[in-house]
Amino acid sequence: MPKQLALNAALSEVRELKELLPMCAGCQKIRNDAGHWLPADVYIRDHTRTRVSHGLCPDCMRESVDA
Repeated sequence: MPKQLALNAALSEVRELKELLPMCAGCQKIRNDAGHWLPADVYIRDHTRTRVSHGLCPDCMRESVDA
């Protein structure tokens, strides 16, 4: 049984590492498998069944009003 637990732990770690996205700290673009940098909304659209809508969070809304 310990081998099975170790295998499950290793598989879990591989899944977790596979889910990491290389994202630029400056512009928030995501690097795809081909090495191209894509806007986050484009990457999400292309790799999931999710459509992204755009809006402003409360912090950005305050900043835009103060500007």
